[in-house]
Amino acid sequence: MTDEKQPAPVQPRLERFRQLVAMWQQRLGLGEFHIKVLSEKIEAHSNAETRRNSQAKRARIVLNSESIDSPESIGGPGLERIAIHELLHVAATELTDTVQDDLRHLLGSGVLYEVAIRAVHEAEERLCDRLCDRLAIALVRLAPLGDGNP
Repeated sequence: MTDEKQPAPVQPRLERFRQLVAMWQQRLGLGEFHIKVLSEKIEAHSNAETRRNSQAKRARIVLNSESIDSPESIGGPGLERIAIHELLHVAATELTDTVQDDLRHLLGSGVLYEVAIRAVHEAEERLCDRLCDRLAIALVRLAPLGDGNP
């Protein structure tokens, strides 16, 4: 017999992730968004991804089913950090939409606009991703929900 802890089954980790998303959604003031959380295989080397629609106030957070099966990559505060990170992407939706609207107003809807939108989107993804990571790590350290209190 060993004293090693066995990894939690996948379903409880997914349910815990859903709980964390719901609690942090309220903490971050994103209550107006309808957020669906599910687990699927993601091709990108990522623990999760978020699709969002600010006009409809909807978002879909997909937890990578391959990561959730790996307790080394997701466990303890890792799930909470991922939940916060993805919710921060939802919060940034309005900013991204504003930039796109401003570019459309300035450049019209031609080829130059399409090239500019692609460049801005790629830069936003890199910058926003790093910012979401840093903020999520800080928030987990400052106000973790590990005790179950919202």
